[in-house]
Amino acid sequence: MFGVRKLEVKDGEFHLNGEHVRLMGVERMAGSNPELGMAEPEEWINHDHANMQHLNCIFTRVHWPQDKRVYEYCDPHGILMQTEVPAWGYDTFAGMGAAPDADIMQNGLEQLQEMIARDRNHPSIVVWGLCNEIYGQNPPAYQFAKRLLEEAKRLDPNRLCSYASNSLS
Repeated sequence: MFGVRKLEVKDGEFHLNGEHVRLMGVERMAGSNPELGMAEPEEWINHDHANMQHLNCIFTRVHWPQDKRVYEYCDPHGILMQTEVPAWGYDTFAGMGAAPDADIMQNGLEQLQEMIARDRNHPSIVVWGLCNEIYGQNPPAYQFAKRLLEEAKRLDPNRLCSYASNSLS
């Protein structure tokens, strides 16, 4: 399979190959089935994503890089994704000075680099998620997100990037 696509945001709207696309969707949490946990068989992964399609969902956000079978389903079925570095929560940066601790920064960069290296050729991935609810107004959290954005753009300059915020101020 081979394809070329162009992603862009124009006037606050997402465009795929020049056409406005409304990103309607849900967040899927791998491991949510209490009978399966994180050992989800391919049938369950396909079941969940087929249900999303029946609901007219064309977008999903996930909190960490997914099992390759998730991408293998989403790629040919046109489900777009935001996949994230699993950096979560205000407490991650609590008690730090103006910059994130070196080990936290290095770990975040390594996870981002590994995620992009492994998954950059999946057309379903339209957004690299840099972190989740880290309270970006906190100086070390802000510096962390800023540095991950710089690295993501260095490695994949044309893909969109974001982070989910838990605050407006």
